[in-house]
Amino acid sequence: MKKLKIIIATISFIIFTILAYLALTNKLITIDFAIINYIDTIRNDTLTTIIKAITFLGGTIFLISFTIFLLFILKNNITKLKLTKNLLIITLLNVILKNIIKRNRPLGIALILEDSYSFPSGHAMISSAFYFHLINIIKDYIKNKTLKRILSLAVYILILLICFSRVYLGVHYFSDVICGLLFAISYTNIFDLITKKTN
Repeated sequence: MKKLKIIIATISFIIFTILAYLALTNKLITIDFAIINYIDTIRNDTLTTIIKAITFLGGTIFLISFTIFLLFILKNNITKLKLTKNLLIITLLNVILKNIIKRNRPLGIALILEDSYSFPSGHAMISSAFYFHLINIIKDYIKNKTLKRILSLAVYILILLICFSRVYLGVHYFSDVICGLLFAISYTNIFDLITKKTN
């Protein structure tokens, strides 16, 4: 399991680095705009309302509120500490990356207001790392295998929906989102390895 986590973390980070370079040198702009143009054809009021609700589940207010809720119901202090540290570290890393790279958001297509930089997507990066960690908690706390699988699958689907929501709402390019997700995958595996050593 340790070797697998190292392999996944390494491969994810390498792909992140390659795609980040391509995105920031405008090599992926054709793909980014092709996806934007396609999403424009499927937008409608009902879907937009649903997508806004989904994107809220990956936002700062919800993640902090959910973390506080989990801190009250979880019994293990180490689990509580890891949960808090995970959210704080990934948030800090996202802020640092955004302010180093300083990529502007797509212009004229946003359905909601965002005022920070675009790359990498905070929702994709932060919420993915948070929910990946939540899956680990689910695996540790829930004994019923069927329920464990259902909840884990539901969380994986939620991660993908949150990532999709950012492109649909026009506040991110696809490359912002896929790079945020890849960074979260790499980070999560490294975080798991480090925190298991310190338990």
